[in-house]
Amino acid sequence: MNSTAVAILVLLLGIFNIIVSILALQTRGLVLQLLTHGIVQFLGFSQLVVGWIMTVVSYGLYRKDRFAWQAALILLLASVVLNGLQVNIFGIIFSIIIFVLVYASGQKYRLHLPFFLDIKYIALAWAIVFVILYGTVGSFFYGSEFTPPIDNYIKAFYYTVTIITTVGFGDILPASDVARLFTASLIIVGVSVFLVFTVILAQSLVSRLEYLSERTKKKKKKSRTKVLSDEMKKV
Repeated sequence: MNSTAVAILVLLLGIFNIIVSILALQTRGLVLQLLTHGIVQFLGFSQLVVGWIMTVVSYGLYRKDRFAWQAALILLLASVVLNGLQVNIFGIIFSIIIFVLVYASGQKYRLHLPFFLDIKYIALAWAIVFVILYGTVGSFFYGSEFTPPIDNYIKAFYYTVTIITTVGFGDILPASDVARLFTASLIIVGVSVFLVFTVILAQSLVSRLEYLSERTKKKKKKSRTKVLSDEMKKV
């Protein structure tokens, strides 16, 4: 199987893990009643993170990157374990099949990690999406730990946006240590992503201005050379 097909499969599995982790929230403690609520929450978050990283790694697989191949194998093993703990038979089989395909195609990937400048914007966009998704899912997960409780995705999305934009109207407050720790992690992750976004945007603008400045200098130099050449011809 070629690298493009493998990358698509990993991307689909990543999306599958994200969707399953979100849908699992609807049943909360009913999922594997043998497990404690805290472990169920941990599994849901872990599967969400693994699924999101898979969608990023799939780009590296498409570019036949060795590091992405190694990361994909680790993520696929994690996917097998997480789906196994949640007794998701389809997810287990899907993860094992893709793991075998990725492992078998290992020779197609380069030995060194190339640095692709063109992926930074893709990675940044996914990071922003992940922060919003992390905040929305987490807020709904720990909804009962807030005052007033967050009992739907609209409230969870609203709370996430107010936190990561540092607006914080104060109409929804964390009422427990767990909720406070989650909110603190959301603030740290959100602010970090938007700082990186600002830096990348600033670098792009500076590079563009330098390019325009250099282009203007070349035009002026070319114009002066042409004037001197015309004067020499007249002489």
